[in-house]
Amino acid sequence: MKIVIITAKDDEHVPLVSKHFPRNTKFITIDPYGDIGKKDISYTFNEGTLHMFYGQQSLDDVSSVWLRKPTSFAIEDLKLDPKYNTYTKSALTRHHSVIFHHWKNALWVSKFEAIEQARQKPHQMEMANSVGLHVPETLITTNKTLAQKFVKKHGICVVKSQAVRFPLHKMLLTKIITSKDMLDYSGLYLDPMIFQQYIEPAYELRVTVVGKKIFTARVSGKDIDGQSGFRDWRYAHINETFKAEVATLDQATKEACIRLTQKFGLNFGAIDLIVDKKGKVWFLEINPNGQWGFIENETGLPIGKALAELLTSKRLHNSRMA
Repeated sequence: MKIVIITAKDDEHVPLVSKHFPRNTKFITIDPYGDIGKKDISYTFNEGTLHMFYGQQSLDDVSSVWLRKPTSFAIEDLKLDPKYNTYTKSALTRHHSVIFHHWKNALWVSKFEAIEQARQKPHQMEMANSVGLHVPETLITTNKTLAQKFVKKHGICVVKSQAVRFPLHKMLLTKIITSKDMLDYSGLYLDPMIFQQYIEPAYELRVTVVGKKIFTARVSGKDIDGQSGFRDWRYAHINETFKAEVATLDQATKEACIRLTQKFGLNFGAIDLIVDKKGKVWFLEINPNGQWGFIENETGLPIGKALAELLTSKRLHNSRMA
């Protein structure tokens, strides 16, 4: 039995998990697009069975797959004659994307289709509401008139990008805006934004769900510097003021977070919550493949151990049944 980890070769999360694998556990890290030109991926079909090879290594006997964060595919990095870019990207994408749908009998953390569905912000809010979490009033739009009306209605809002890849040397963070700001909304048709009712936080939580286990951390930092107006604790990583500590969560919210990941078909989820001044818990988003190493490093919460136990649970179960 083998465990396949699909992620970038320098992913710092892998050692946090692999160190907890039982002795003699075999695992292999594959970075489909990062490995182009370095390691071959092949498929053969014979005697009614599809086989996969990574280099010369057979990947038939795989019990679990951890789909973490493989390298993004940028055809420009291959430095081809530009007239071949479209063709080559099409061929390589078709060839390598098979890996995200292979090993149908394996335990996935999590399945590609589930991750992709859970990334859709409108569906996140709808699903969070269905499990009993409070969701701020939200507008996601390309329409400048709707955006202006929404901000005017609430007076103060937060706005965030939907993009996952940013302009060169830039990082787009969640920012506070008001109806008094002289903003140009005309570019929304090219850059649809998320506008959300502003919730004044007492504190913020990052909740990490692994299977049916839940790990809660209170996160803080100097995320509003008095000039930028950022409402995003990621800013605290930039100015080196980020802090995290172990926190508690009421049972109803714990169960709601677990149900949310289950409804999406996920075995992992990183959920951001705000607790307001009155103690009401608000859902912001779920990242189906979010970072968690910084939480474990700050708090000591055994997230990596929980992932290791989940990834090996099916393998151990099968060995007991043999």
